[in-house]
Amino acid sequence: MENILEVENLRKSFGHQLVIQDLSFKVGNQEIVGFLGPNGSGKSTTLKCIVGLYRPTKGEIKIGGYSIEKDREKALSLVGQSIENPTLFPNLTGRDHLKMMARWRGVDDKRVEEMVEFSDLGHHIDRKVGNYSMGMKRNTFILC
Repeated sequence: MENILEVENLRKSFGHQLVIQDLSFKVGNQEIVGFLGPNGSGKSTTLKCIVGLYRPTKGEIKIGGYSIEKDREKALSLVGQSIENPTLFPNLTGRDHLKMMARWRGVDDKRVEEMVEFSDLGHHIDRKVGNYSMGMKRNTFILC
């Protein structure tokens, strides 16, 4: 099975505060994984390292076989993320967001329309996301 995500010996410190110490795991293609732990155990920090928001102090992260350090653009082109709260442009519609992300990722209009149907947002897809409920925002963000 091909691994879509590989984290090897990840370590992250903020100054003298060690947050993650030698974390390693792999996620196979089409696997669904839960990431659980107590508050302060480094879950969000790990995810932020994976999506390139934080630079690891040590270790290697590969997404789709691409190193986040050496092939950052290729690695991150395979990622969609919402770590804490979804961040969307409040004056754009859900459809606008999908089209924008599709352009950035080279996805055709047919696929955008498939995602619109899949979203189950119905007529709300053409409303500004600033008026969406939190659940609708998360749904839109995940599709992006």
